[in-house]
Amino acid sequence: MSLSLLESIAAGLPVIATDIPANQPLVEHEQEGLLVPPRDEKALAEAIMRLFGDHELAQRLTAAARSRVERQFSLTACAAAHLDLFAQLVTSHRAARDS
Repeated sequence: MSLSLLESIAAGLPVIATDIPANQPLVEHEQEGLLVPPRDEKALAEAIMRLFGDHELAQRLTAAARSRVERQFSLTACAAAHLDLFAQLVTSHRAARDS
């Protein structure tokens, strides 16, 4: 997962990212940003021009991306996910030990 992508979203910037597995948990195409195929300069240029030309779209995508990041990747959300993982590991360890 790209830290720079997370930071850009948190800073309130509209997102255009490469459509690769690492970016997909953060950005759903047309929902939180625009995803373009890797090495497709034409698609990248079109996405840039689209956001420059449609301020309302850029604002909507930016707000949705920020909401998603706050909901799924905030410090609170990450701490809760880690605590859940630790609880699962303890349960798994106990089950393996007791069998």
